[in-house]
Amino acid sequence: MKRIGTRTIRRSAVLAMLTWLAGCSTISEWFAADTTIPPAPLPPISTPLSTSQGIGHSLWTTSSGVGTAKQFLRLRPLLLDGQVIVSNADGEVVAYSTSGTQLWRTATNLPLVGGTGGGDDLVVVGSTKGDVVALSSQDGKERWRTSISGEVLAPPRVSEGVVVVRSLDGNVMGLSALNGTRQWVFSRTVPVLTLRGVSTPLIAEGRVFVGLDNGQLITLSLHDGHLLWEAVIAVPKGRSELERMVDIDADPVLFEGTLYVAAFQGRVVAVDPENGQLRWSRILSTATGIAVDRRHVYATDDESVVWCLDRSTGSALWRQDALRNRDLTGPTAYGSTVWVGDLEGYLHVINQEDGRILARTSLEGKPILAAPVVQGSVLYAVGSGGAVAAFKE
Repeated sequence: MKRIGTRTIRRSAVLAMLTWLAGCSTISEWFAADTTIPPAPLPPISTPLSTSQGIGHSLWTTSSGVGTAKQFLRLRPLLLDGQVIVSNADGEVVAYSTSGTQLWRTATNLPLVGGTGGGDDLVVVGSTKGDVVALSSQDGKERWRTSISGEVLAPPRVSEGVVVVRSLDGNVMGLSALNGTRQWVFSRTVPVLTLRGVSTPLIAEGRVFVGLDNGQLITLSLHDGHLLWEAVIAVPKGRSELERMVDIDADPVLFEGTLYVAAFQGRVVAVDPENGQLRWSRILSTATGIAVDRRHVYATDDESVVWCLDRSTGSALWRQDALRNRDLTGPTAYGSTVWVGDLEGYLHVINQEDGRILARTSLEGKPILAAPVVQGSVLYAVGSGGAVAAFKE
């Protein structure tokens, strides 16, 4: 595959990796972000991150290795079988106990980029060259490896004996969890210009929900890849290819019988998972992710403004813009707070009720690119330098 150059587009202070797909030509590297729009200075915080304030405190911090090696990789940890499992750009996959003790470390000898995925008793990772490797979640030993058609930029998912993998060339594949053989493939043409990244497939009740780079959401049968329905989440507008980008890079979220989806230069929508019918929509552009709890939908928009929407109607309840242009991660709902990471390695803690910034802490001084994840009463965050940290309310 011929590489024809590099370019970074910063739209409303978003760090966006671009992929130019024309035949076999791709843009696959990135330079430093445009600094014409400076990030907002850190707002003063009077409350420390501590148990005495009831906000949260650090349980432990460790290092998994090189992290993203200065690449724009949203390497979120996988929480599986009581373990915190992370991967890094050196090709290592590392598992920790919930107390921060390293349990196992496996070298795949591959340039891993898609983050750590899996399910059942498998940990699955993908590479820039289209390699997919499955490891045992118990000891990290390799079960199998196979090759697919393109770069794997999203964590694979596993359910009911099927490994679902999304590649950058527009393919969604179902592989056998037993040996990695291909069971089915679903293909869609990729637009000329896209953000560098893809949303992670969501598996629920024998179906696979996938957000595409053309602004559509599709639902496939888990066991044969048959298309069940598709819905338009965002419609391309404008004259230039940049203006017409409507990628769904934020991961879909299924919560209490409703599917929530967001698109770049598009909108946030609530969808009926049975037929794709829209229940509500709100214009809001994001490529980083959304979070949902019993009452709210949270989103970080292209200018790093954090929004809180009513889960039933989509109406805005509050917005927090004091962190504008700080390249925030997608939000993570945690207890009575919302957590986001930023370009300088800070984690910010926001009140769910009114959007006030309650506290912040520094992870390692390097950008946090992936939203934190929560399991039970503990929140886990990963920095681009390889730091892995656990926090508890």
